Amino acid sequence: MAGRYSELHHLHAKLSFPGLSTPGSETTRDQLSNASYKDMDPRTLAEEWLRREGSPDGPNPLNFIRLGIPQQILYVVPREGFKVFLTGYSAAPKDTGYAESTAKYVAYLADSMKGRKVSLVTSPPATGDSIDAIATMVAHTKNLGILYITAKSSLEYVDPETLPLGVNKAKFTSAPKYYFDDTDNCSQASAMAADMLIVTGGRDVAVQDFMNAVENGNKVIILNNSFLPTGFDSARNRPNNAAEYITSMLAAAAKGE
Repeated sequence: MAGRYSELHHLHAKLSFPGLSTPGSETTRDQLSNASYKDMDPRTLAEEWLRREGSPDGPNPLNFIRLGIPQQILYVVPREGFKVFLTGYSAAPKDTGYAESTAKYVAYLADSMKGRKVSLVTSPPATGDSIDAIATMVAHTKNLGILYITAKSSLEYVDPETLPLGVNKAKFTSAPKYYFDDTDNCSQASAMAADMLIVTGGRDVAVQDFMNAVENGNKVIILNNSFLPTGFDSARNRPNNAAEYITSMLAAAAKGE
């Protein structure tokens, strides 16, 4: 069953997520590598950053664009339309039907918002039955916008030749792919760019995405499917299903536990 939460600010202080850290304080512009940027207004700052440091040296066929801090995403991405951040498994549990059921739900949601300009926010690797592959396929088949945000450490996995069937290779290649040197910045930037988060499963990263979404005042849908694994992986210090884990933590918070 999917649970819908539209205003979660008041719960954030009550929630306790064992084994996982809460989002850090806001990063300031002074933390950019060039201290001379600090006196610029945010939009000029973003434009200057992109001019000086945004594009890698040499050929850039996959359109990678480097950002320095999460707040920059607000000044380089158009604000019109409704953006939905999808979080879940980068490597889904086998034999669960995760990809098929999740794609069906996201497609249904897209159909229900016809008449609105909708974009999906995800990471660009788009391999296998990952949430990023699901988002990319649905965006292309439903003619939705797509916003890619990822970490520098994941760029080596971005390969148009490994895309699943249903993904438009030319569209994927030309789409801007924003990345951060710091992995933690990806979740914060995605929450800032989006209007809504859908948790489809996932592990510790998905829980962090949820907390950042709450902190940013985003609407949240928890898609808690019973066919996905449950419990907490103590060896790896992470939940096996973030949707189930978050649901149980919210229930505990509501009871005052």
